[in-house]
Amino acid sequence: MASCEPKYTTLLDLARQSKIIAGNTACLDGKIQAGLPFSGYPTGVDPTTIVSLGVVSSESAVLSGNSATTVFDVSNPLSPSYNPVFDPYSATTWSNPLFQLNVSGLTLPITPLSALTQTVGPVWTLTQTGMTGDHVIGTQYTGYTITYAPDNLTGTLSGFTYISVSGYTSAFQENFSAGTLDYKGPVDYLRSREDATVDNRLTTKKLKVTGGASASTIGYVLLQDDVEGNAVWAPTSAVTSGITSIFINSATTPTTIGGIAAGSSFPAPGYNMQQMWDWLLYPYQYPAFTTFVRSGILSEYELGQAITVGAQTFTWNISNGSNINDGILNSIKITEADPPSDIANSLTNDGTEGIVLATAMSQSTVGSKTLYSIYALNSLGGAINTSISRTWKVMWYYGKNVNTSITGAQMTGLTGSDLVTNVVNDYVTQPASGGAEYMYWCIPDILSQPSDIRDSTMGCFGTNIPYITLADIPITNTYGVAVNYKIYRSVVDTSSPFTTWLCT
Repeated sequence: MASCEPKYTTLLDLARQSKIIAGNTACLDGKIQAGLPFSGYPTGVDPTTIVSLGVVSSESAVLSGNSATTVFDVSNPLSPSYNPVFDPYSATTWSNPLFQLNVSGLTLPITPLSALTQTVGPVWTLTQTGMTGDHVIGTQYTGYTITYAPDNLTGTLSGFTYISVSGYTSAFQENFSAGTLDYKGPVDYLRSREDATVDNRLTTKKLKVTGGASASTIGYVLLQDDVEGNAVWAPTSAVTSGITSIFINSATTPTTIGGIAAGSSFPAPGYNMQQMWDWLLYPYQYPAFTTFVRSGILSEYELGQAITVGAQTFTWNISNGSNINDGILNSIKITEADPPSDIANSLTNDGTEGIVLATAMSQSTVGSKTLYSIYALNSLGGAINTSISRTWKVMWYYGKNVNTSITGAQMTGLTGSDLVTNVVNDYVTQPASGGAEYMYWCIPDILSQPSDIRDSTMGCFGTNIPYITLADIPITNTYGVAVNYKIYRSVVDTSSPFTTWLCT
């Protein structure tokens, strides 16, 4: 290289001399990097361009609940929350599946004291794309919000807690459109106004040569034209026309076909037929967790009961696992939830990992608890995950006893018992006995309590079973959790069996 004069010797010099355009040639002894990677530019919905398209759907549905949860659309036979008790309200149901889907975003429970209007969303979908250079960008989003407005709520207040709530919820779907923050400017950072010379190998992912290129030279190749290395476009028989034929179309595709998603376009310089057929016939296969299991874990737990720890084995399975980037930070990673911590990271996707666990997680309240989660990154940089959860339940007791009242020991000795999160809106069978005995139902006071008891298996419709309420019985369960029980006893003793429905 010809002699040159060092100019940019420090960061300060670089800043001060950045506009020098004359003088001796400047030397840079190290590497030069210019510009951000395209992934560093902003992307996503532009909140300043959000426009409402108006309310497009509204319906009402029956709800019911208690102090722990609220379920919606209970009078709709197609709803997962359907309860035949609410059949008289069958005209008040949701037919829009988005209303049922988005209740997971609400803050529960909903009671007469907390029945505030809540809005879920907006939920956005990219509906229009374009190109900046070779990069696909978003140009348009559509979205929606679902607003839920409870109305005419009534409930039973026990102390400071509602144990029974019913009423209606009106749902409104409002649609929106918005532009994007995606960078739409130029991405050419370095430019030489005259010849540029590279003394050694030039490495690049893509090469675009404009001199001599035109529509008539599509399918041509660059050939050396003279001993100096000058190149020209020229036809060649060494490459088949089927491969070099170029497809160009700037219009966006209306539907998804194979691996080509709706909204794709093919602007100049286009794609050859090999690329098009590969794209069409071999779409990217997104991986997903299909199983995640830990050894030595029960299907359910009683209040206060701790999970076993020590040496345990985690196993998992990932569909399309060849598209997982494993063995790197955060892929594959296993965490435990209480307290939040990583217990394994950068695992190989071999489907199994032995881990010595030290945290014996437990819970003293009724409900589900996430215990462990597993995370992975796909080969496009997207994240997938799944979790292991378990439910902590409380024991309730039922059965017969000859006495007009019972002790804690007699309660826990009744013939019927089960771990539950709820007992109302269901039935149990009180067994036949050798002589006349009283029927007992002993229900933890942290659960919803019955308002009536009927001889039925199909709802609160059968013959009424008269009962009285006795004094509460407090006990401490096997795992040291104090539980107070409400005691219900039949007025009449009997030797006959009864199917007993506990009404809300």
